[in-house]
Amino acid sequence: MAPLIFRLMLASDASSVGALHAASWRSAYRGILSDDYLAGDVELDRAVVWKRRFDAPDETRFGVMAELGGVPVGFVYVIASADVVWGNLIDNLHVSPEARSSGIGPQLLARAAGEIEERGWDRRMHLWVYDANTRARAFYARIGGREVESIIEKDTPDSGVAKSWRVAWPDVSALLPDG
Repeated sequence: MAPLIFRLMLASDASSVGALHAASWRSAYRGILSDDYLAGDVELDRAVVWKRRFDAPDETRFGVMAELGGVPVGFVYVIASADVVWGNLIDNLHVSPEARSSGIGPQLLARAAGEIEERGWDRRMHLWVYDANTRARAFYARIGGREVESIIEKDTPDSGVAKSWRVAWPDVSALLPDG
């Protein structure tokens, strides 16, 4: 079996990250985002978003890619100190539908936590998750994330409305294998 490799994202990853992001949304967000939106050109939309991000390098952001046999199967993207109360933002965490429940998600978060520590960033971390994404909410709870507040998001990617929860970790070391 091919080894699972983790590495920092590169600008050349934009299209594969966009494709993985779209596949994850189409699977996980069915019933949360509109069917019309998910059936549309989400892959192109996400590829444009990622190309734009990679075209403007920023020392306050990084991503970690997971590859299995050279094929991207997951990624995490972090923005430093995005919130004065909650710290760093996990802006994206996605695992391909075929690779879900294989342990890649916790490993990606552990790699992100390690990178945050290595960079000397704020140790607090948070993310937003849709209320209806019960699978993801249960996953975050299993790995120590606490739902600390909710909002009604009035501008989802499909121009809809959805309830979201902020999930927070007061210290990223809790996500490390020996944490």
